[in-house]
Formats: sequence, C-alpha cells, structure tokens
Amino acid sequence: MPEKELKLKVIEALQDDVNKSIVRIDSNFMQEISVRPGDIVKIIGERETVAIADRAYPGDIGLNIIRMDGITRRNAKTGIGEVVKVSKADIKEAKKVIIAPASKGVMINAPPPIFKQGLLGKPVVKGDIVSLSWARKRREYNGGMNEIYDALSESMMGFGLGSLKFVVADANPKQAVVISELTEVVFNPEAIEIKEEKILDITYDDIGGLKEEIDKVREMVELPLKHPEIFERLGIDPPKGVLLHGPPGTGKTLLAKAVANETNSHFILINGPEIMSKFYGESEGNLRKKFEDAEKSAPSIIFIDEIDAIA
Repeated sequence: MPEKELKLKVIEALQDDVNKSIVRIDSNFMQEISVRPGDIVKIIGERETVAIADRAYPGDIGLNIIRMDGITRRNAKTGIGEVVKVSKADIKEAKKVIIAPASKGVMINAPPPIFKQGLLGKPVVKGDIVSLSWARKRREYNGGMNEIYDALSESMMGFGLGSLKFVVADANPKQAVVISELTEVVFNPEAIEIKEEKILDITYDDIGGLKEEIDKVREMVELPLKHPEIFERLGIDPPKGVLLHGPPGTGKTLLAKAVANETNSHFILINGPEIMSKFYGESEGNLRKKFEDAEKSAPSIIFIDEIDAIA
C-alpha cells in the first residue's frame, strides 16, 4: 500500500519554534497521513529530512502550508514559497550518533553529555544540521558547566545566532532516527567538511525586527533568483541591485547574508575602502575581479559595504 503523502507550501516558522525541529501543519492535513501532534514526519524537498509535527496556529488553519525554520529548510534543501512532500516517517531509536561542529575552523572541548541534553528527542538523518539552544539549557547545569556556556555564548556574539550549529556526521541505524536517553552520542570536537552543500549560517529566523525590510528584499532579490521565468514571461527586467541604508549595526550585512543563504547563492562581501587604490585603474580592476568571481560561482549576491567610499 503506497504511503499517504501531502504536498505543502513552505512558510517561515514563528520565532517560538526556531531551532526546535518542529513543523506546523493543519490538524486535518495531519489526519490525512495518519499523523498526530508529536509524531515525526518525513519531509522531501531536494533532500530528505525529518521533523516533529505540531498543530497549525489558529491563523493558519485551512491553509495548505507547512511552517518550518531555516535549519529544517536547509535539511530538506528547500526554501520559502516552495512545495515539499510530507508523510509519516519510519523512525527508529538511535543507538549511536556522531556530531561535529558545522563550521570549519571551530574547535569545541566539552563533555558529550552537554550535547546529548540539547539533542534529546530530536529526529535526525545523517547529514542533517542541528542546533543546540544554550540559553534554554543553561539552568540545568551548575558549577563548572557555566564556564562552558559563557565561552560558547561569547563565541556566538556578533553573528545574530541564538545557537551553534552541528552536523550529524553519522547515525546508527542508518535511517531516520530519534535521539533518546539510551543513545550513545559521540562528539567530534573538530569541524568536518560538508561537501554536498554549504552550511546555512544565517537565515531569516536569525533576524529580528526587520519583517518589512525582509519582505521587500525577498521580493526584489529572491523572486528573480528563484523564478526568472516570471520576468521573462512578462517581458520585464528584474532589479539589478538593492540599496540598503541605515546606521551601523542595524542588520544590513546580516540581511544580505540571509538572502544569499536562503536562495542557495554564493555570497561575496566587498568592503568599499579595501578595494580602493591610489594607482590609476587598480580600484576598477579589483572590483572587476570580484564580479568575475561572482559570475563563475553564479547564482551570486555581491554585497558592497560602505559603498560611498567608492562613489
């Protein structure tokens, strides 16, 4: 008998659900695939992952949507506005999982039990990115553990991230599993390289208080990148660039990085003063090289910071 399956449109998660491996679906749709709140569902975009299903918010009832956070979207290799397949997952209890930092150049020394506590109840498949929410776990530990949390929190400052990201390097059995108290969690302190796809460092979930700005930038940048055929059919040219302006520290660079990540685009940061040269033609050459690099790695987003320096 073929498994029951839904096709749902991806919508961003609300902030309360970020980093919790939760997706929100209308209860009537959940019944169609024999799923109840708390059950684990399989999500298939360009990649397959798993998450915990929960009831839709009152305003979403009746809508053919699934709310998921940036990490789950990355794990399913999908984006906001795209359609994914959802069905009930065949899940096993994990006997053993190996996790490692998801960013190169990062080394963390901490006892495995710390990480296990942050993973309990999470459904994963090999290659998934998972997040540990340190602020929520801190109160469970005393004494020397607080020093670890202080160090981890300090390392995250300035990146707009509420948690560090880790990759599931391996899992036994080799299928979708849920991490329990009986699971052996092995922590590899050295980051491992994920060759199949890049790590989603920053998503829309990491940006607070800029909903209107995010919507505008998504319309002007994300839409032409994901659906160029719309502009071709209408016979109009998509926007060639967007000017973000505001005082330092308001989230301009963060917003640009989030758009690049959410659209699976190559991100190139250009600091205006750094490419300036006193020699004739060298500044233009530096800028031209950046654009050539972007063309080779297309689709790309070029972010020019302090553009007034080269105006």
